[in-house]
Amino acid sequence: MDVDNQRPSITRIPGAYSGSVIWDADDRAERDSLVDHPAVTGYGHGVSTEELASFVEVLASRASSRVRGVGAEQYGQGSLQKFETLTAAEITTELLDELADVVAYASMIAIRVARLGVLR
Repeated sequence: MDVDNQRPSITRIPGAYSGSVIWDADDRAERDSLVDHPAVTGYGHGVSTEELASFVEVLASRASSRVRGVGAEQYGQGSLQKFETLTAAEITTELLDELADVVAYASMIAIRVARLGVLR
């Protein structure tokens, strides 16, 4: 636990692709932009529509950064992106794989929440 900030400390977590890292200590500023966002800190006390929209924008910016970083490394093929060379069936399979990952991560969060006793 990060005692100064009262948040879990950041640790390396193996990602879905060849040892990538989901959250790294070098991502502190980016992580903090989510954790310290007014929509997060105001949760339960009132989150405005503008704060919610701003949080969506910050999260979308993280997605964009991932496209430019790890996504470019994995899916950039010169002037084309990998999806441009896939058939509709292959893209559907890729989508289903990504959705399966979302379900797995949601399950992990549910386990953590249940373990913390939040569901009681």
